[in-house]
Amino acid sequence: METEIVSEFLPFGRIYKDGRVERLTGTEIIPPSLDATNDVVSKDVVYSTGHNLSARLFLPHKSTDNNKLPLLIYIHGGAWIIESPFSPLYHNYVAELVKSANCLAVSIQYRRAPEHPIPAAYEDSWSAIQWVFSHAGGSGPEEWINERADFGRVFIGGDSAGANMSHHMAMRAGREKLDPRIKGVAIVHPAFWGTDPVDEHDVQDAESRSGIAEVWEKIASPNSVNGTDDPLFNVVGSDSDFSGLGCEKVLVAVAGKDVFVRQGLGYAAKLKKSGWGGDVEALCPENTYGVDSGGDPKDIPKLTFDKFKEFHCQYYHPSNARIWFYGDDDPVQRLKVLSEYLDMFDASPARDSSKVEPQKLFSGPRRIVEKYPAGGDGDLKKKHMVCLNWLLSEKPLDLQTQLALGFLDHLMLGTPASPLRKILLESGLGEALVNSGVEDELLQPQFSVGLKGVSDDKVQKVEELIMSTLRKLADEGFDTDAVEASMNTIEFSMRENNTGSSPRGLSLMLQSIGKWIYDMDPFEPLKYEEPLKTLKARIAEEGSKAVFSPLIEKFILNNPHCVTIEMQPDPEKASQEEVEEKNILQKVKASMTDEELAELARATEELRLKQETPDSPEALKCVPSLNLSDIPKKPTYVPTEVGDVNGVKVLRHDMFTNDILYTEVVFDMGALRHELLPLVPLFCQSLLEMGTQDMSFVQLNQLIGRKTGGITVYPFTSSVWGSDVPCSKIIVRGKSMVGRAEDLFNLVIVLNIFNLSHVA
Repeated sequence: METEIVSEFLPFGRIYKDGRVERLTGTEIIPPSLDATNDVVSKDVVYSTGHNLSARLFLPHKSTDNNKLPLLIYIHGGAWIIESPFSPLYHNYVAELVKSANCLAVSIQYRRAPEHPIPAAYEDSWSAIQWVFSHAGGSGPEEWINERADFGRVFIGGDSAGANMSHHMAMRAGREKLDPRIKGVAIVHPAFWGTDPVDEHDVQDAESRSGIAEVWEKIASPNSVNGTDDPLFNVVGSDSDFSGLGCEKVLVAVAGKDVFVRQGLGYAAKLKKSGWGGDVEALCPENTYGVDSGGDPKDIPKLTFDKFKEFHCQYYHPSNARIWFYGDDDPVQRLKVLSEYLDMFDASPARDSSKVEPQKLFSGPRRIVEKYPAGGDGDLKKKHMVCLNWLLSEKPLDLQTQLALGFLDHLMLGTPASPLRKILLESGLGEALVNSGVEDELLQPQFSVGLKGVSDDKVQKVEELIMSTLRKLADEGFDTDAVEASMNTIEFSMRENNTGSSPRGLSLMLQSIGKWIYDMDPFEPLKYEEPLKTLKARIAEEGSKAVFSPLIEKFILNNPHCVTIEMQPDPEKASQEEVEEKNILQKVKASMTDEELAELARATEELRLKQETPDSPEALKCVPSLNLSDIPKKPTYVPTEVGDVNGVKVLRHDMFTNDILYTEVVFDMGALRHELLPLVPLFCQSLLEMGTQDMSFVQLNQLIGRKTGGITVYPFTSSVWGSDVPCSKIIVRGKSMVGRAEDLFNLVIVLNIFNLSHVA
């Protein structure tokens, strides 16, 4: 074995003369386990056979099978050189994330430098994301993702190099219109860099900067033309435009002593200035929603600590709290617990003084044109954004109308086939929808729809297309099958109550709080049975057009309270704002005495030390925590009735499911010839993706959407305790309303699933 070292890149590794790479850290591997380790199970799945790349999947052991979980796609760090999803660091880290967040996680492996220089890692990460999203319809190759992933709550996250790639994956998701849309991206200690520091607090030491540059230019990305100013690395200092970021939310986490801390803070500041926003502020200029809840960066420095503290003491007071209990605990004990806490406070007028007053409806439409900072890349004329926004009512709506508007929202925009969404995206007038749909959690409901990535000469065409499509929908109504599928989808959502990621009591509270904080009945949002029954009856008797067309007419087409917001790209805006900020700081500094400057430096250092000093044991004791005695000693009992139907064992579980029938049909694969086993996943997938003798794939999936809550088919294999013979099954899982049980099983028959003898 060659021992001559030709390159050493400490602390990561060495390259020998024969091309062999020796990594000095991050090489140890932990195997996955289907045994509940730390209440989490894991397994490895190949997502790229061409490059022999796998993803490690993590699932909470005690999660309920019937509930969908948020999905985290995690990209590990390690300077693009070391570590993997299988190393102790990232296996344990992601497992703990899954346990704490009650989510499904896919931790992806990618090709590492120096054997595979950048952009290999980026290409692999995107390939993994595409593989994950191939399961969005419930028929991908991996059953955990098919069955457990909620594709309405997909998050991408990563640390260091993985955080860098997470940003670029979100940008690519925006460019390629990844659907469903990514809910959020977590950027943790991001590895962003450049030739020059981003500000005076960034790393200035030439040796430190050259060390990072050497790793990037010689090891990680030797093919970069611009060195550390490569847009993949220099994310903050470059002219890159963030407005196309393909996600709804971004979390940026930095550490005070991290070498990339100023880059992370600069990223957050740049992101704040570059993205879409402002529709709520423009719609409600006369009440609290007319200001940015996060604060205007220009005004935040004017806020003194005393004013901040005064505001907190005044409004974050128990008199302004809403207190929620859920469960079968003793009501008297509840009141005792409350009394012990509330007796420490005097009554406050905070509840009355913080009341949100309704916004009066405008007498006519308004238009707002704003500029946003945009990088110099690409054709800026094609980076306009336009959005039409309506405030739907001066008063809170009754539950019946609110429910009908929710259905209308889903019909117009809720699926890729929804007419308003489909026409806008296929028009070629823009790249993607901006935040669109009905917002009904504020005091007054709103509706917004628009496009981004619009050419400056097509802004008016977008507005005209939106209005003409809404007019056509009001005149012609919706397809009967679409109405039925929408009704079924929303009813399922209401009954299942989305409790996969949180306790049922917490989920109910979050539904209630939207009315409660405005001093309305907190239980009204939970009473959907009668309004839903009434809405169904109206549609059956009058037809869907008679129900939904008047809503479009009244709340949108004939509503004068419409604000059109156009955002225009401005490549000079960011630099102008930076100059203004520096001028302000220079004036402030010039007005201070030497003693005041010294005191400011001292206070800043004192704050830094306080932030970096760990909390004392006494302080930690103030944080409430559970004791072992708080955890029930006995597991939850699941009633089981064992029966027999035509020689087939049937297990029935009589439980509260909100009138939803969950069913599983399990077929034994013991008789299957061994050479056919590798084809089983493809067989299961094809059952739902090839249509039937009488229906196309599209017709079949529409029928499943109208009649059921979904059908999935997947293989299952597992070891058996005390036996050398594995358990191998094909599982057909479906759900429907109790009244649709016959439809569910008829669909299973249509799929010919029960006739599996031909696979043996």
